[in-house]
Parts: sequence; C-alpha cells; structure tokens
Amino acid sequence: MFIGPLLHDEIKEQLETHQESSYTLLKQEGIKLYFQTDHENQEEATEIAKKIIKEQVSDVLLFNVRTEEYF
Repeated sequence: MFIGPLLHDEIKEQLETHQESSYTLLKQEGIKLYFQTDHENQEEATEIAKKIIKEQVSDVLLFNVRTEEYF
C-alpha cells in the first residue's frame, strides 16, 4: 500500500494550519517537501515542525527537517 501522497497532504495541512508558526509549502520534489516559515528563529522553527509531524501525523515516520536555504 502506497501512502506517500496521503502523508504529504497531512504534513502540509498540519504545518500550514499551525497556530504558533506559519509554514508555507514552496515546492515538492519527489518525496521532499520544502516549506518557508515566518518564524524568526530557524532552529526553533525546525524543532516545532519536527514536533508537529511527530505528534500530529505519525511518530513512526523517518523524516529530516533542516533550516538550509534551498532557493
């Protein structure tokens, strides 16, 4: 059973509707999702995103959240 796109939709929804910080999906390349945030502290924004994904989407996913500039 392939659930990748369903999880992408759930991750996108959870991050974009989060109250504490704003995350906006910029692009998707394969299984990678690229978000922009308005949070001033990028390290803190990374930790918040990890927490949201783990608590709201799935705690069994393997994922990586980085603060690097991709564009």
